[in-house]
Amino acid sequence: MTSVKEFISKLEYYCSYQERCHQEVTQKLYDLGCPVSDHAQILVHLIQHAFLNEERFALHFAQSKNRQKKWGKQKIKNALKLKGITPNLIQQSLQSIDQDEYLQTFSTTAEKTWSETLEKNFWKKQQKVISKLLQKGFERELIFEFLEAKKED
Repeated sequence: MTSVKEFISKLEYYCSYQERCHQEVTQKLYDLGCPVSDHAQILVHLIQHAFLNEERFALHFAQSKNRQKKWGKQKIKNALKLKGITPNLIQQSLQSIDQDEYLQTFSTTAEKTWSETLEKNFWKKQQKVISKLLQKGFERELIFEFLEAKKED
């Protein structure tokens, strides 16, 4: 039988190589077979020793998904909700994304999507581009501004 100290040791390692949220750590505790009665004690230890921090996780998650995966704010917001992050932390993490960098990411992604969409019919092409950009999580207003500029070209 594994002791609480051994679970703590495993979870300290688990949290040290990547930012984690409470939900991921709780799931790991279940996966390791840790008794539910020990979960609170282990989570408190991880929080007190800075292995687990929801705010740090949310900020890192939002910025890295935008930079590396080119996700829009809507997709980031939905992913954070699924991870059980509070609305205040979600809002704070979305505000931490540099607006100029975000708009540049959108512009690059939109242009690439437009050029890679091979549809000849303008309206069908427009619908496909809208769909792809919405899947990436970008806001409708940005998408329609982009497409308005494409109409003028």
